[in-house]
Amino acid sequence: MTNQTKFEHFEESVVSKEPDIFNSPVFEEYRQRWHEYPEKRILSDFPMNLDLYITNRCNLQCVMCRRTLEVQKGLNSEIYQEEQCDMDLNVYKKVIDEAAREGVYAIHLTAYGEPLLHEDIIEMIKYAREKNILDLFMHTNGTILFENVASELLEAGLTRLIFSVDSPVKEIYEKIRIGADFDVVVDNIKKFMELKRKRGFKYPFVRVQMVEMENNRSQRDSYYNYFKNIVDSVGRIEYINFNEMDDGNRYYRKRRYKENYVCRQLWQRLCVNFDGNVYACLVINENTKLGDVDNSTIKELWHGEKMKELRNDHIEGNIGKITPCSNCGMQLESILDKEK
Repeated sequence: MTNQTKFEHFEESVVSKEPDIFNSPVFEEYRQRWHEYPEKRILSDFPMNLDLYITNRCNLQCVMCRRTLEVQKGLNSEIYQEEQCDMDLNVYKKVIDEAAREGVYAIHLTAYGEPLLHEDIIEMIKYAREKNILDLFMHTNGTILFENVASELLEAGLTRLIFSVDSPVKEIYEKIRIGADFDVVVDNIKKFMELKRKRGFKYPFVRVQMVEMENNRSQRDSYYNYFKNIVDSVGRIEYINFNEMDDGNRYYRKRRYKENYVCRQLWQRLCVNFDGNVYACLVINENTKLGDVDNSTIKELWHGEKMKELRNDHIEGNIGKITPCSNCGMQLESILDKEK
């Protein structure tokens, strides 16, 4: 029986029995606070989730990806340096040490790139697992998750692994994920799941996830049917044209500004870039920069003046005056959804 979850721009269909982590009291507490705190404007002592951008390198040029668009437009030069960079292991450990000490619920190993390109990725996962992080998860495009890497990844200790796959049709997928081979990626996913079952691993809980756009929206059902017997869950996340950077119209239905929108992320998470700089949200630039881990603790930045100002401006309806919040894209909602 399928268990469905839907909120904001995301929905997930769980097609296998959920692992113990999702049934534990502490995980239920985490997810309750994740939804409740932004609604009630309750500020936790420490971010519930940290997104760690561990590399700025990527082997693909996905058409809707913010990274692809920024590189093409020559933006964010402070992020995309000529010399592509990985997070230093000592910086990473410093972040994990504080997060574990302060009781963080989740660590998301992600990137403005592909996390598996980081040469220390396995050690990074193992280090966080040793600190007993409740939810330790990672996104990957799956292109280089070959059997030797899959074996190490299984043993490292992720609780969740999310594969970004945007279509069950090879031709459409490869037009979206430029540089990827559909057959290779699907084979990697199948072999990972087979290895997981064969070796008796309960974790990581594996999800495939598509970004729903105009050119793949009609494949929702076929996407679900293709993957439902392969992985643990099937996710769908709505395309967002962050800061109107994408010149193409990839929305599959009309959108409009959500009245009285207040960004939930300001009460949920912070982002740490590969260089140790800390940002207020997943959109990283000088306007969202809070400081760095060399000169401040993450906890200090979470409670700092800039975060206070951002939260107050959102609550007071001043989002239109804030860069880059004014045209972030998260504040748009589907007209059809609103009218249902």
